[in-house]
Order: sequence, then structure tokens, then C-alpha cells
Amino acid sequence: IKSAEEAEKSTHQVSVLLQNQGMSAQDASAGIQKFTKSITDMSAYSGGEAKAALKALTNKGIDVGTAMQNSTLLADVAAGSNTSLADAADLLANAYNGKTKALTTLGILSKDEVKQLGDSEDATITMADVQQRLNERYGGAAQAQLCTYAGQQKELENNFVDFISPSHGDL
Repeated sequence: IKSAEEAEKSTHQVSVLLQNQGMSAQDASAGIQKFTKSITDMSAYSGGEAKAALKALTNKGIDVGTAMQNSTLLADVAAGSNTSLADAADLLANAYNGKTKALTTLGILSKDEVKQLGDSEDATITMADVQQRLNERYGGAAQAQLCTYAGQQKELENNFVDFISPSHGDL
């Protein structure tokens, strides 16, 4: 019951954030459901964890479309770096916003490369390059995690929570 209450609270908070980005309540609801489903279908992360990650992304100005495009990368980075989905979302959102400390800590970018990251004509490293490097390092980690015994147990637990609390998966 506590998990379902937290999921409802998280859904409401994300919905408000998306509406503040200019989405209608209906579009926000559909965006949350689509993002959550994409994460839960490919990984051992729960719907609540997916909503917390979406909240972290939208809090930092990332729109739902960009979040959807990066849902696989997000789950892979979280699983591969053994962090929460929300922490991986913070890493990606910070990278999109030009904050690269975590990327240098993970060895994705060197300190010299950080100076070359951006959208200017002089930039030699783009966000697409960063995404490619993250994919090279962590690609497939979420699926691999899901295929483990612990991942299967987590998926079963997530499905059970969704089953006993239909509102946990829906809005």
C-alpha cells in the first residue's frame, strides 16, 4: 500500500511538472505512462522508480520526448553503474545541461574533452558523442540485469505490486 501511495504521489508531481512545461494533463498522463512502460518493459526497475527518474529529468528541464529517446540509455547507465534510476537521470540531465563532473568521474569524458563539449561551431564533442560513449560502456546492462536471478525476482515483485494495486501502474 505504501508503494502504491508513493507511486501516486510521484505520478502527480511529474504530471504537474509536465503541465508546467506546457503539456495538457492528458498528454502529461500519456507521456508518463509511455516512459514508465518503456523502463519497466526493458529492465528490473519499477514504475515508481521510472517516475522518479522522469521527475529528476523534468526538474532539470528535459522534455518528455528527449526522456523517451533516452529511456534505454537511462536504464543501462543505472544498471551498469549500479546506481538508482533517479541518479542516472541526474547524470544524463546534468550532461544535457553542460554539467560534466559525473561524466569525467566515470571516465566518459576527459577534462580536456569537457572543454570541447557543446553546440558551438568550435565544439568537437556533442551530446550524441557522449550518448554513444555511454552506450559503448553500459549498453545492454539493464537487460543483462533483468536476466539475472535477482532481476527476475525484482520483476516479479514489480508485477505483483502492479497486480495488487492497479492504480500503481496507471494514472
